[in-house]
Amino acid sequence: MAPALPQEMDPALKTPNSASGLEVPVIDLQGSHGERRGVVVEQIRKACIEWGAFQIVNHGVSAALTERMRRVAREFFALPVEEKWKFSASIPTTTVDLFYGYGTKEFGTKGALDRGDQLRHKTNPLSMRVYDQWPTNPASYRETEEEYVAEQDKLNKHLLELISESLGLSPSYLNDFFGEEYEQTFLVNHYFPSPESTPTEGIQKHSDFSSLTILMQMGPGLQFLKDGEWFPVEPISDAYAVNLGDQIEILTNGLYKSPEHRVILTSEERFSIAAFSCPPDEKLIGPIAELVSESKPIRYKSRTFAGYRTEVMTNPYMAKALTTDA
Repeated sequence: MAPALPQEMDPALKTPNSASGLEVPVIDLQGSHGERRGVVVEQIRKACIEWGAFQIVNHGVSAALTERMRRVAREFFALPVEEKWKFSASIPTTTVDLFYGYGTKEFGTKGALDRGDQLRHKTNPLSMRVYDQWPTNPASYRETEEEYVAEQDKLNKHLLELISESLGLSPSYLNDFFGEEYEQTFLVNHYFPSPESTPTEGIQKHSDFSSLTILMQMGPGLQFLKDGEWFPVEPISDAYAVNLGDQIEILTNGLYKSPEHRVILTSEERFSIAAFSCPPDEKLIGPIAELVSESKPIRYKSRTFAGYRTEVMTNPYMAKALTTDA
């Protein structure tokens, strides 16, 4: 049985407030390259200010490719554990540090527990790919992941264009800032069903230290925190859940949010497939000059992305380290 959660993290503490009528926005990207671009940009601005998250439909990634990615991910995680460990960068261990290839993520932190196993790869820049950690079983896995992450790269760049415009900047601003050598990490999460009769946390409350996260849900469980209440992100067929990471919050000087979120497990098995985009390690991240003024003074100090990541990873709850120079 899982250890009891600290009170502030207990799923029963504040259940999603469906009576409020609020829900994570769903944005239709149809026409975002043309006639509906202005409408979509304004919807993204509102969602980024109020939630830091939204779901997208008509995003351009083919349903057939998405289904292939789902299928090979499920087939890989159904393999015997000794077969899965062949594609790990390390021996089996329990740690809060990031690992690549296959690994488990069960670890306790002050009574809380993350549960499940993962498959994690660096997929951009191409020079960072370690193909020995990419499964060869099922046989079509590597080919499928390569096609899928290429489509995620296109989608990430399009979303960053729309986010740039929503800030009143040139469409290319954020893509130019992060550059072609930006880092993309691909992650498949496999969450085990909860053995308890009440829901438990599959991953603890946190915000992403990256720039942008694009997530395919395969089952319910994702929740975002807004105004002290947890709100579920109901899976929509062929939709992606998108959330901003800490780097966007820093760059926008706090105008846009990097939301805290968690996964709640039930008796059902859950999968998710995520693509995270991050700045290069040496990139200095601080508020964009155009978003700082006398009435909106600088809120966050500038740090390299590597320095920021180190600060966050040393915190057991992966809490934001968004402190000012003052």
